[in-house]
Amino acid sequence: MTRGQPKAAVRCAIYPRKSTEDGLEQDFNSLDAQSEACAAFVLSQRAEGWQRLPDRYDDGGFSGGSTERPALQGLLADVAAHRIDVVVAYKVDRLTRSLTDFARIIGLAVAPEIAVGDGALGFWKALDEVFPGARHQRCWVHKAAKVLNKFPKSMAPTVKSDLRDIWQAETRAAAEAAMDTFAEKYGTKYHKAVACLVKDRDALLTFFDSPAEHWDHLRTANPIESVFATVRHRTVRTKGALS
Repeated sequence: MTRGQPKAAVRCAIYPRKSTEDGLEQDFNSLDAQSEACAAFVLSQRAEGWQRLPDRYDDGGFSGGSTERPALQGLLADVAAHRIDVVVAYKVDRLTRSLTDFARIIGLAVAPEIAVGDGALGFWKALDEVFPGARHQRCWVHKAAKVLNKFPKSMAPTVKSDLRDIWQAETRAAAEAAMDTFAEKYGTKYHKAVACLVKDRDALLTFFDSPAEHWDHLRTANPIESVFATVRHRTVRTKGALS
């Protein structure tokens, strides 16, 4: 492709799901909220050629514990027929709550080397069951928020700076040293905050095992979530939105 030539169209299907039928009678319900959030993400990728398909694949009143859902089956059939290039869901658990089903749906034949997430124990448990060789990388944005919550607000700027010294360190050794310094500095008076940090010490520093050009992407899962922030002000006003 030469410079200036438009990129090939990427056909995107949106898949919203709600486990119960509660609130689906509303003019703007959970399925609509999920669709709008996903559409915003597709629009944000228009420079890459992403285009939303007009077809609706909505499963209202169906559990994510099984793949026996009419809209999902239609979606998978269209993917198999090469009518869809990308499937967009508000969260992975909208597509499925089973990591095994997720791997099967996306045809994941090669186990991931590393997985990035917050403190959702169910995710890590499922990951270890299905892909026992995958390494854990805890999200620094989520972890920093939990640590900061255990300090007075007046200390936030200083604590943020000290945490930044850890995750923005040039090497693992420097990060280890910065974490030790953090623990020594705050351990006596704010031991709960230090415990919250150091209990996931290894998982917070896993990204150092990868090439440096990937560190920004591996340190946090937040970029995936933040693209939906602009529509949350509307969805929170809808009963059962995104549930």
